[in-house]
Amino acid sequence: MDNYIWKKLYKHLRRLHPKKSWKWITNRYFKKPIDVTRNDKWILTCPKTNKQLLKMAWTKIERYIMIRFKNSPDDPLLSDYWEKRKRKKLKNAT
Repeated sequence: MDNYIWKKLYKHLRRLHPKKSWKWITNRYFKKPIDVTRNDKWILTCPKTNKQLLKMAWTKIERYIMIRFKNSPDDPLLSDYWEKRKRKKLKNAT
C-alpha cells in the first residue's frame, strides 16, 4: 500500500510543479522524520505546517477475538463470559 501511495504522490507532485526539477520537489516536500525512531528519508511533509504523512507499515496490527457462534449478550448464563471479554478489552486498551 505504501508503494501505491508513493506512486500516486510522485505523479501528483510532478503534475503540481511541471517546471520544477525532482530535486527541488524532494527538498520541498520530503524531509527526515520528526520521530527519531524512524529510519526513513522519504517522508512526505507539509511545507507550511511540517506535518508528516504516516506510512501504513508503521500501523500496528490489531487482532480481534471473534465471538463464538451461540454466545449472545442477552443470555444471562453467559454474563461471566461477557465480563471476561470486557475486562480483557479494557486491559489491552491501556
